[in-house]
Amino acid sequence: MKKLFTLAMLVFFTSFGFIARADYNIESLGFQYINNTEQMGQSFTTVGVGDIASITVYNYDAGIINTDLRIYTGESIDPLNQIYTEAVTFNGQGSHTFTLTTPLPVSASSIYTFAFDNAYLVFSDDIYAGGNALIPSLGGFVAYDLYFSVVIATVGPNPGQWTGAVDSDWQTTGNWDDGLVPTGAVNVTVPTGLTNYPLINETGDVCLGMSIEAGASVTIATGGELSVGASLNDNGSFIMNDGICTITGDLNNNDAANALVDINGGTLTIGGGWYQTGYFTFARGSFQLSGGTIDVAADVAWYDVNGTSLMDGPFYMTIGGTFQTETALFASITSGTVEMTGTDSGGGFLLSPSGSAFTVYNLLVSGGDYITSRDAENNDFVVLGSFDITGGSVTTENLTGNSATFTVGGSCSVGVGANLTANVLTAFNVTSDMDLASTTAGYASLLDNGLITVTGFQTIGAAMTNGWHTMSAPVAGLQSGWFTGLYLQNFDETSNTWNDIVPTTVPLDPGTGFAYYDASGGGLYAGAYNTGTIANSSLTRNNLGWNMVGNPYPSAIDWDAASGWTKTNVADATYVEDAGAWATWIAGVGTGNGSNLIAPGQGFFVECTNVAGGTLEFTDAVRTHARTPFLKSEVADLLKVKVEGNGYADDLAIRFLDDATEGFDFNYDAHKMFAYNVEMPQIYSMANGYMAINALPATTMVPVGFRTAIPGEFTISAIETSEFNDVVLEDLFTGIQTDLISDSYTFTGTVDDNEDRFIIHFTPLAVGDNLEDASNIYSYHKSIYVIVPENTKGYITVYDMMGKEIANSAINGTFNTITLGKSAYYVVKVLSNENVVTEKVFIK
Repeated sequence: MKKLFTLAMLVFFTSFGFIARADYNIESLGFQYINNTEQMGQSFTTVGVGDIASITVYNYDAGIINTDLRIYTGESIDPLNQIYTEAVTFNGQGSHTFTLTTPLPVSASSIYTFAFDNAYLVFSDDIYAGGNALIPSLGGFVAYDLYFSVVIATVGPNPGQWTGAVDSDWQTTGNWDDGLVPTGAVNVTVPTGLTNYPLINETGDVCLGMSIEAGASVTIATGGELSVGASLNDNGSFIMNDGICTITGDLNNNDAANALVDINGGTLTIGGGWYQTGYFTFARGSFQLSGGTIDVAADVAWYDVNGTSLMDGPFYMTIGGTFQTETALFASITSGTVEMTGTDSGGGFLLSPSGSAFTVYNLLVSGGDYITSRDAENNDFVVLGSFDITGGSVTTENLTGNSATFTVGGSCSVGVGANLTANVLTAFNVTSDMDLASTTAGYASLLDNGLITVTGFQTIGAAMTNGWHTMSAPVAGLQSGWFTGLYLQNFDETSNTWNDIVPTTVPLDPGTGFAYYDASGGGLYAGAYNTGTIANSSLTRNNLGWNMVGNPYPSAIDWDAASGWTKTNVADATYVEDAGAWATWIAGVGTGNGSNLIAPGQGFFVECTNVAGGTLEFTDAVRTHARTPFLKSEVADLLKVKVEGNGYADDLAIRFLDDATEGFDFNYDAHKMFAYNVEMPQIYSMANGYMAINALPATTMVPVGFRTAIPGEFTISAIETSEFNDVVLEDLFTGIQTDLISDSYTFTGTVDDNEDRFIIHFTPLAVGDNLEDASNIYSYHKSIYVIVPENTKGYITVYDMMGKEIANSAINGTFNTITLGKSAYYVVKVLSNENVVTEKVFIK
């Protein structure tokens, strides 16, 4: 096959009524295989606004070839972007000009592509410079050299075309090709090769979009204000020495290696992102960030950054999405702060290209969830100054679960409510101090894999309100002397008492709980953050089995975690001190603020169930960043009631469970730990002792205790009722019965009240039509209770064991009570118009 050599050839045409010029820059695309058709393509970038009038192709073939000319938007052959097609014929050797039947309007500074069907590139040479190509003909494959030329007929004068004919003043009409200062509906083009370029030092300058050509510039000075309603495309120089610039769309550096963005001062606000179009093509050129404020709503993606780029001033940049930069090409990074706000799509990534480290000076994350990689590479991350997370979260990992090394040249801090997951392969190095904040409103959370190295101090807040608190050391090596000047106590299970710790060298072992009194509030712990497996194997049951343990990690732990726990001879309930009372949690049910989540540094009680002792072992798998109880499906057959009075409240949980027994179940029941705040009323189950959470097989009634150390008026109400049809609270002192499903009960309580003052009666969970199936007949103390379906009519008769009638009463509603004075067995007969039901009961 013959390869033909020719010289490059440009063709210019003049069309009647138009000013013809070659407003394009051609780049070779080679061939692409589209829809079973091979297409030869060339892309070009327009300069001016106008119409594509014709396309010229030169070839050496003497034959006739019928094919199709196609035109696309963008720099690719994509059927979805096709905007024009027309059948054309190559008729012999030479230059062939295809005049478009309908001229095609094109925009300024935009990329288009044209192609011919059934053509593909043989050699990799640029076609325009004389590359060889094949176009299949009817007789087979023949070699051709193709030379493409695009003629764009442009209409002048051009709105928004900067000429700089007078000076650099944006507001001077003589500086614009059409003699009109642009409005917000006009796209502005600043071409190359001019004497004067726009210097904006006045307010009110606007345009729809802006294109700065290579070699051209736009400068915003003190007092200047520019609003761009769409995007700003910079192939030249965009300079802010001061003033204000607002770009509603993107700031695109396109593909110009010499494009410059120089921010020395002022305020730049970008409503979109700072990159080229598309996700995988990024801003290029050079950046000089020496001052000012830059607010980017979406992503910042800098790639192929020029080696003269600088981040050397007290600039402040906020980014709402992902931040990617090839930082190895920055000549200097000496100052400035980058803040990730997570406002664009909730967060994003902190990304560096392959083999390069992500480097900034000061890095601040104030919101959103950020990950340091989205692929399997293990790149390094370097923060030369301070690294602060005041909100949101940062996870230093990739698809394999780890990143390489994270280095902080200054201090590192994690604020209240913020999260840091430090999963690294080598190290997480902090040159200065590292602090995890904590206040009474919340705490910072850290999950790490034991590779944190801090040259300065490692601290974690221990902010508490004034008074007694239970705690556990979230750092290693802490001793009792840390609390010098405060009251510090440990709990002795054998004597069931708190004892003062007097020596200053007693180790505060992680996983062990303590109590301390802080008269001033606040405080912190200092030491290496705990991680890995931690075991408390000294649990005992020499008395009641109460052991004070604690969360040993600088994050919350999940008591119900699917893995990570070893609970040997340990009941499944937790008891956490809560403002003078005890918040309880077991098997998905809590009282007070009881939860499956236990805060960092929080001490709590568990019960050892065996005299042989017990062990509570923690691993990293129980850690979590969560701060509120996990969402869960509703617990079936659960009743929670609350008593309120004296400005305080207390609650009780009763649940029916097939696996539960009438005795104490370590897996389902939680003891009532009475509040040490004497002003707080107390409510509890007395079905099998004193229970805060009581699981029972289905029953008809549960005795409920009440205590108060301060007389007053109290209210009992139901706060969760599950599927129960009727829940009736009976006050044995007043005889009043209240349906808690629809009402609450208010009463006067005194210090001398019998604590077993109340009974909660349950009707069947699902009432049937048959009286025998649906009735409940039972007794408690001196009373007989008969519960029947709604609207039942009939009588209740009570007989002694000799058959003598003792009492008789008409059925009155669903809940009926007959009180007797003598202790004995009785037979209760319930007679309705459909059924007769009898039951033997015992009156104490």
